[in-house]
Amino acid sequence: SPSSAPSLTAFIRPYAAPLAAGVAAVFGASACYMAVPLVIRDAIGALEAVASSAPDRPSRDAVAAVLSTSAALLVAFALGRAFFNYLMRWWIIGAGRKIERDIRNALFAHLQTLSAGWYDRQRSGDLMSRAINDIDGVRMMIGMGFFQGANTLSMALFCAGGMLWISPRLT
Repeated sequence: SPSSAPSLTAFIRPYAAPLAAGVAAVFGASACYMAVPLVIRDAIGALEAVASSAPDRPSRDAVAAVLSTSAALLVAFALGRAFFNYLMRWWIIGAGRKIERDIRNALFAHLQTLSAGWYDRQRSGDLMSRAINDIDGVRMMIGMGFFQGANTLSMALFCAGGMLWISPRLT
C-alpha cells in the first residue's frame, strides 16, 4: 500500500553528504561568477589611475601589467567556475542517479513480493510508466532541484552581499 512505502527522504538521506558538497560547489561557482564584475571594475579603476598619473602618455608597461593581471584573474575565475560546476554535477547529479537506482531497486523488490493475481488486475503499461518515467522524474527533480535551488539561493545571497559591500546606502 502507498502508506507503507518509504518516503523520498529515506532515499535522499544516505546521499546527504554528496548533496551538501554539491550545494557547496554551487556556492563556489557562484562566487567565481560574481567575482568577474569586480575584477573588471578594479581593472578599469587601475587603468584610470595609470592614465591620470601620466595624462599625456600613460606607460605602456603599466597598462600591460594591469591588463595582464586582470586577464589572468578572469581566466582563474573562469577555471574556478568550471571546476566547481564539474564538482557540482559530479556530486548532485551522481547522487540523483544513485537515488534513482535505489528507488528502482526498492520498487522491483516490492513488485517481486506481489501475487500473480495482483498482476492480472494491473495494466502493464501503468507499471512500466511508474518504473521508468515517474522514477526518472524524481531523479530530475532531485538533481536539477538541488542545483537550481542552491544556484538561486547563492546568486541572491552573493548579489545582495555584493551590493551591500559596494554601497550599503544604495542597497
